[in-house]
Amino acid sequence: MSNIVRIVPLRKMPRSMDYLDYLLPEKNQLIIGNVIEVPFRAKAILGLVVEFPKTSDIAPDKLKTIAIDPKVLLTIPCQQIDLAKKISEHYFYSLPGILRMMIPEIPKRVFKQSDANEQSGYKNMRIRRDATCHVSTKNIKKLAEQIFCSKDKKYLLFNYDSRLKYKLFIEMARRSIKANKQILFLFPTVSRMKNFLNFFPADLSDAAAVITAIATLGKNKRLALWQDIFSGKHKIIIGTRSALFFVFKNLGAIVVDDSHSIDYKNYDQNPRFHGSTVAKWLSAQHNSILLLTSCAPRIVDYFEAKNEKWKQIILGTADWQPQIVNSEDIYNARASKHLSFGLLDALQQTLNANQRSLLIVNRKGTATSLVCSDCGFVAICPNCNLPMSVADKNLQCFRCGQRQDILLSCPNCKGANLKQRGIGIEQVAKEVKKLYPNARLSIVCEDKDGDLSADIVIATAEILNKPSWPQFSLVGVVYADSALYLADYFASSRLYEFL
Repeated sequence: MSNIVRIVPLRKMPRSMDYLDYLLPEKNQLIIGNVIEVPFRAKAILGLVVEFPKTSDIAPDKLKTIAIDPKVLLTIPCQQIDLAKKISEHYFYSLPGILRMMIPEIPKRVFKQSDANEQSGYKNMRIRRDATCHVSTKNIKKLAEQIFCSKDKKYLLFNYDSRLKYKLFIEMARRSIKANKQILFLFPTVSRMKNFLNFFPADLSDAAAVITAIATLGKNKRLALWQDIFSGKHKIIIGTRSALFFVFKNLGAIVVDDSHSIDYKNYDQNPRFHGSTVAKWLSAQHNSILLLTSCAPRIVDYFEAKNEKWKQIILGTADWQPQIVNSEDIYNARASKHLSFGLLDALQQTLNANQRSLLIVNRKGTATSLVCSDCGFVAICPNCNLPMSVADKNLQCFRCGQRQDILLSCPNCKGANLKQRGIGIEQVAKEVKKLYPNARLSIVCEDKDGDLSADIVIATAEILNKPSWPQFSLVGVVYADSALYLADYFASSRLYEFL
């Protein structure tokens, strides 16, 4: 055996220092995957053993020697190290940074296991104890059994019925426990995860762990949760994309719900990974079942599923027929400033039948900007450097919350020819109220919790993240093509996914 050990330091390091080499004492029992303390400058730091190279780039007389028989704090499987290396190479992020996401920090004062469980929030799962799903289970149980017994490992599920989908998830969880394997359920957002937890049966709660964000867990809580999952105590793991970085003992299946969602992409901080992509790698590492669910899969996922001949499953039926209306007829006939003849007729028919309608306008406020027609001045947010929207006779930035009184004259040329440009949800609501004065109207957006039982509900796209809403007989998307002009080369596919 080599007398050199290669250690990945579990602390923030320069990109060029992904590992450090040390000399081994004569008698040692270290193996790849051990987490130990190693000397670094004037103190000791945690490091992960990843290799025993025969030679080092550093001269042997300059290498430090680790302690004789160092205490092994944790041990990680080699396949988890391989996954960390793949993520590091693919997303150009340091290997120590990836491993620090996977390995919990060892606290100076470690609670007893029972104390840690009492203090950690993952035991209190917020599951409705009376939760039931009134759906026929015969075919769903059979489908779950086929998924686990089949030789096929990859599935693409087209879901048109959330209740059937959640029932399938629960049956898969029961099947995993029966096979003494773990199952990982991934959701794009916490709100989508809560929707599933509302259906989650109470008899499975003791076998489950819920993970939302690693950063919100304390050191003791994270260590206790990490140990429980790695030991196999928790057979059901439910979480957002951060749950991918836990170490699993016997992972039998991974379910990625709404795999098309943009929320699986870690946009705001490094590493900028995509949860669906990492889930595929994790599934390959454990040779586990991979199930992606979506009504409109990403082009990347569908292309891969088609080429690799994934099994496709359809739950429910799409009992709706979309209709695309050319908005030119609006301006030609001037029947309505923003709504087409077809949508107006459909709204009237729905009202006559005492049914509900939903109009989606993906812009808050009355107008998207305030512009001077004389000099071209645009009211800009001082914090975000973005155009401020007109809302409630004020100027407001919906990104940072900055508000100010609306301008009566242009601060640039002192002219009074200020125009409101663009369409907002309040502008559409005002027009609908004028066209249908007897209908009950409600506006629902992030800062307005309107009445979802109204005859006509006008909302932004955030309504789709609500845990429950009434049945709508008509859904109209106003100016849907505006999403095509966003600075995003996935704009067309994202619009398709949204619709």
